[in-house]
Amino acid sequence: MRNSIFSFILFALSLTSFAQVDASSNHKTLVRRPHDYAKVRDVYHPDTLYTKNAIFLGKMPVLWTNKGIAKKKMTCAMMGGDIIFFNLNGEWEAYASFTPDVSLMQKHLAAKTKFTLVEKYTIKYGNEGYQVQTPESKTGEFTKVYQEGDKVYLEGKISGNSTKKFRLCNVNDSQFLVTTDDNLFSSYLVQVK
Repeated sequence: MRNSIFSFILFALSLTSFAQVDASSNHKTLVRRPHDYAKVRDVYHPDTLYTKNAIFLGKMPVLWTNKGIAKKKMTCAMMGGDIIFFNLNGEWEAYASFTPDVSLMQKHLAAKTKFTLVEKYTIKYGNEGYQVQTPESKTGEFTKVYQEGDKVYLEGKISGNSTKKFRLCNVNDSQFLVTTDDNLFSSYLVQVK
């Protein structure tokens, strides 16, 4: 009994300290693409203290036939998040504890505007959270990066997708992940070099 109380206190303290980091000042996360969904943190406590310094990405679409937490984590990772939260209304929400590095993305765009698309992810109805496929087009063109509130967007075009505005989920020296900021969340892993 004493060990379980102590464990709960440590867990609560880790969440509280985690929430104190302002997401807009942090560019790193362990969730770099949907395959990293196991690293998404799940928060059940009905107190938004744990997510108040994180960026709200939206309510997650209910496309699950199973009740397992893995599918919800997959959906959150597809949206570019690394925290799922079960709110007081009984709905799942996606949050990001970080913001993508705008200056790094500007550096990539200064070097070139055409990039190779490596994978396309789409949310699926069923047991799998998402489907990975080879993109219809192997090339994406992105021309501008800008911040809108807490979120970072890219203007561009991907053949076979009518969207002209993509939300930047993550960026590093070798790749970046973008998603359509709609209920379908088609995401693309893009190679930089």
